Formats: sequence, structure tokens, C-alpha cells
Amino acid sequence: MNREDILEKLKLEGYKYTGKRKAIIDLFIENPNRSFTAGAVYDEVLPVYPKISPDTIYRTVSLLEDLGIIERLEFKEQASSYRLRCQSSHHHHAVCMKCGRSTILETCPVEILQDQLDEFLIESHKLEVYGTCKTCLDP
Repeated sequence: MNREDILEKLKLEGYKYTGKRKAIIDLFIENPNRSFTAGAVYDEVLPVYPKISPDTIYRTVSLLEDLGIIERLEFKEQASSYRLRCQSSHHHHAVCMKCGRSTILETCPVEILQDQLDEFLIESHKLEVYGTCKTCLDP
């Protein structure tokens, strides 16, 4: 998804494309393989908008999630993290819990699971693998 697509989606849904929303959206667009907590989004946008409130960040992140522009990642015992929603074919991600970088997994392990379930049809699923990337492992 690019800026123009997002702007069009906001307009169609009746939302304005404000400078603060643009800064938040730009963060996700410029870092498509990273995820950010709402707190990290705040830290990144604060230098550009020193008076921005955490509530504005939370509302905007929630709006972008509701509109399908970004997607939520759930880390065990950590704050939710968000990344730009992928618009490509079916795939999954390996996500670094330290830096938030994600890597696309080209194969779907759920297909193997379906083969093992004789009397059950998987209709939908979401799978992410969490760990530490090579960059974060090597000091």
C-alpha cells in the first residue's frame, strides 16, 4: 500500500489526511519490514510534532488498524506492535522481538497441518513466528 492508496482510503471513509496522520503513515511506509508499538510511533513522531499527544497516536493507530492499513502483532507479555499490512499473496512472517523487523515466510506451514486433519477443514488462519533476527543476535 502506498501513500496515494492510503490517502484515497481515508478520503473514502470520511477522514482527513492531517500532517500528524501523514507523519504516522509515513513511518509505516518508510519501514515496511518493521513493526512499531504505539509508544515507538510516539517517540518517532514527537521530534516532528513536539506537542502531539499519546492519545492522538493511539487513536490514529487504531483508525489505521480498523481501516486495514496496518495490522497488529501480538507479542507474548509485550505491548501490541503494528506494521504496514501486506497486500501481496498469502504468506506469513518471522518477526524479531528486539527490533521489530519482519521477514516473509514463503511457505505456509498450515498446509501441512491441514493434511494431518482428516475431519477438519481449516478455513482461515494467521501465523507469525517470533524470535530474534541475526542482526540483533550478533553484537
